[in-house]
Amino acid sequence: MSEFCKVAHEFAMELDPTGELIPVSSVLNSNDFRPLYLVKKVEHQWPKSIWKKAKFFPTSVNLNMVLVDGDNFEIAQKETPLLTFNDCSHVDGSVTAKVPDGVVNAGAHASHTHSRTVETTCLEKVEVCPDELMKKLKNSKFDMNHWGLEHLKNQKVCVVVQCVRVKNKMKLIKTSSSKGSLKVKPWKATKVEVKAEGGSTRELLFQKDTVLACKAYGLSVSSSGDFCCASPPGEKYPPTFVKDEQRMQMLEVRSCYMTQQALENELREFSVLDQAERNKVLSLLSELLPYREALEALDNFVEAALWGDADGVSVDSLAEGVRQPVQRVLDYLEFSVPDRSSHAECSDPQPCSHKLFGPLMFLICTLKELSENTVNRIFGLDSEECKKQLDLVCAVLGQMEETLMYTSNWIENYTEGSLSLVRELLASCGFNMCDEEPYLKFADSSEQKPGLCALYATLWAISSLKTE
Repeated sequence: MSEFCKVAHEFAMELDPTGELIPVSSVLNSNDFRPLYLVKKVEHQWPKSIWKKAKFFPTSVNLNMVLVDGDNFEIAQKETPLLTFNDCSHVDGSVTAKVPDGVVNAGAHASHTHSRTVETTCLEKVEVCPDELMKKLKNSKFDMNHWGLEHLKNQKVCVVVQCVRVKNKMKLIKTSSSKGSLKVKPWKATKVEVKAEGGSTRELLFQKDTVLACKAYGLSVSSSGDFCCASPPGEKYPPTFVKDEQRMQMLEVRSCYMTQQALENELREFSVLDQAERNKVLSLLSELLPYREALEALDNFVEAALWGDADGVSVDSLAEGVRQPVQRVLDYLEFSVPDRSSHAECSDPQPCSHKLFGPLMFLICTLKELSENTVNRIFGLDSEECKKQLDLVCAVLGQMEETLMYTSNWIENYTEGSLSLVRELLASCGFNMCDEEPYLKFADSSEQKPGLCALYATLWAISSLKTE
């Protein structure tokens, strides 16, 4: 991930933790995320979409460009100062080793320092009034033969209604330095000492008015060019282009609830591996887990490669402890960065032909949703206990979807230790026991569904991998 992407993502999360504010992916086309510009939305396939956010790509098409002659309109854009930001992060690491006297007098020392500074930056919000925009669109007509719409007819299209940009030039400074020394004294009269050090400094200056993030509404237009409706962020987007007879009767699209069957289908390959392959996958995962950031790094690397982000497809910048387990997984999957001259027209492109690419990356996504302690507890279970926990989590999942019928004595099939553990695992996902039925009922909400599904998927995968 490029430095610009990291800064844009941090600003977006700081300003809007709900995720409605989408960080811009590249400084080259940041101006194409200004209000009234059209952007293309590419979603991940279900069920991965419950964890993975949609991607927004620029189209370089302004709303006024695709309206029929005479329908061009101007809408007031309101500018609001947001905050002044200054950030400095610093990471130091060192290691020292010494061989005991009596063998060979020797010692070594190595250190690495990494820092990133974003100098004082002022941010402002630029937005148009959604109500005013909708009213004007209702009285306008789209030119369906315009080139800007021709190549978007099979895509989900949104119109930007708000953006966050820098008011002054934003300066980002990234520095790193490394030092190492080795001392050897094989005998009294001889002493060898080697020292090496190096460093680098990179300064990036982003121009005034560079857009960092935006918020967009989904558009729906009839085949004759009439505006149908718009969907705010967080709502299910209707098809962008619909037939005329659908214009007055837009169908309600219900959200897809993830089920245990859908989760198992994503991970099915794990259950048919031979013992040697299962042990290999478990070994690769066990090397990743001690470095929590390795999960994020691996996911970001593959994500950047799939979507053609040339700035984000190198693992060389990762710390040594993180880089090695990430590289081992990539080597095992025989993953290579695809040659993509343009963004894919469909969601979830998969350039890797390895049969475990999809299941393994899906599992990486689920592990990121769980706490480090929860993941370690699950990996420490044997196959039999894993299956018990899986059954119990399945019961709570059925309770949430109202698809499970309980019998009065079903709880007697499990030991107190198993029940205590599943309560602990569920609590880590935000589930609180109901006092009146502490063993059976949990207070739940749709917001807890991603965590519960991640817990179920992880238990199912580890259970399959540990089955003899």
